[in-house]
Amino acid sequence: MVRVLSVGLAVALLGSATGNVTPERRVVRALEAQLQTVVAEGERPIALRWGTAFTEPEGAVIFISRAAGRRRLVAMARTGEPELQILFLPRLQAWVTHTVWRSPDKVRIQTIYAGAAIRTEPDEPGLELWHVHNNLPDPETPNVLPQPLDSVTPSWEDLTQFFMFAREAPTTRIKGVIAHVYGTTEFWCERPDWTESRFVSTALHHESVRMADHVAAFTPAKLAEALATYDGIFKLRFTPVP
Repeated sequence: MVRVLSVGLAVALLGSATGNVTPERRVVRALEAQLQTVVAEGERPIALRWGTAFTEPEGAVIFISRAAGRRRLVAMARTGEPELQILFLPRLQAWVTHTVWRSPDKVRIQTIYAGAAIRTEPDEPGLELWHVHNNLPDPETPNVLPQPLDSVTPSWEDLTQFFMFAREAPTTRIKGVIAHVYGTTEFWCERPDWTESRFVSTALHHESVRMADHVAAFTPAKLAEALATYDGIFKLRFTPVP
């Protein structure tokens, strides 16, 4: 059985030994210790550090609110930044970088951070997997211009990643969030039996296409209605960002 060390306890234990270390750095050290408890022997250890920018290399912990982070990520989408993924831990109001490579339309992550956080974070309020979608033309088909709402729903890759992490810890509450030019789209699943399908890849591809087709029938001004009325495996919610 894995013994999970709470962040509060870890901070208390570290407090007497950290001297002039700031509270934020103490929490980083405590979080690193907590996540390390679920890393198997022989696997790459968790290494975290205090950070300030979402584009920092993997393992940076940034302490800003969810609302402030939302604004940062939407701004990145609006300026056509390369795609980016990042974790948000609601209980700590902290973001953890895990992107290792990014391009205008693709991104790769180091999965050890999300995998460890999912196994150690409590069910409430749960882990959030954030992904910046820009609305730039596909480099492979530059003559095909994107439609206005192409970037607002999760892709097949987003849903597949969600499934992979959800399968790792079925009882943990997880949410995906897409940051795009209009604001954010949250997606989550309330059906505990959806992971039992023998045809998960096909089902998730079908789901992503259904989402995109459903939203395409609306205008940007009706995005909240579009996402709220979607009826599928996943639930969707839109939050505008001015």
